[in-house]
Amino acid sequence: MSEIDPPLVPRFLQSGAAPKPEVAAPLTDGDDDTRTVRPFVVTGGRTGAASPFKPETQLVAIADGTQHAFEAGQLLQLAVTPLSTAEASAMLKLPLQAIYVLAEDLVRSGAMQARTTQGSAADPATIRRLMDAVSSL
Repeated sequence: MSEIDPPLVPRFLQSGAAPKPEVAAPLTDGDDDTRTVRPFVVTGGRTGAASPFKPETQLVAIADGTQHAFEAGQLLQLAVTPLSTAEASAMLKLPLQAIYVLAEDLVRSGAMQARTTQGSAADPATIRRLMDAVSSL
């Protein structure tokens, strides 16, 4: 039986020591906070909420965010003062659909209220009243 040609054998196998994998350093406050968790992990695989949320839907926290973990807790902490789902999406760096799912879960648990707009902003009667009010100024 012939010996294996040394150039074909990786060096770490020749020396008997396996290479150590490179481990990324943990993020610090000054580092770029890029998201490493995929949105489908945050939402448990759900892609949309059953409730009719819109980008302008106002979210208001009722409960303290310390009892909820991760993004749900962060959303509750942000919603101490009313904010829209679009604002929450931008602040948490999550897609709007992920915010809808998180908000729906929090509303169902009683930790948050969602306030939606009534009617359509494009209602002709509403637009006419606005035009009359502005022209009277």
